[in-house]
Amino acid sequence: MAGAIGIDPGPLSLRELTWMYVGTARMQWDHTANIVAAIINAHSRKGKGVDPNKLNPYRVQEFRRRREPDAAEREMGWAALKSLASKVRRGSRKNIQHSPRQGQDQADR
Repeated sequence: MAGAIGIDPGPLSLRELTWMYVGTARMQWDHTANIVAAIINAHSRKGKGVDPNKLNPYRVQEFRRRREPDAAEREMGWAALKSLASKVRRGSRKNIQHSPRQGQDQADR
């Protein structure tokens, strides 16, 4: 990834390199989509142009992600949340295993 970005990966974590790589890829796709949209719009009929965001795979994903849930999805989400809340109220969290380190820290206090 560092080679694609053009930097020394030494002091950076994999997460930071991934963020930089995705940012660079987004920037390159923005550039490409704008050029292609300009060419298409220059050769298309009046009012039949194309939006550069529809040509960019990163932007298309953002538009899909922003879709509002319909009533059935919303109801399913609320039902799952209510189910989780009732389990927490009933005390089903008692079965959670704590690491010995946490117990030692509390005993030291």
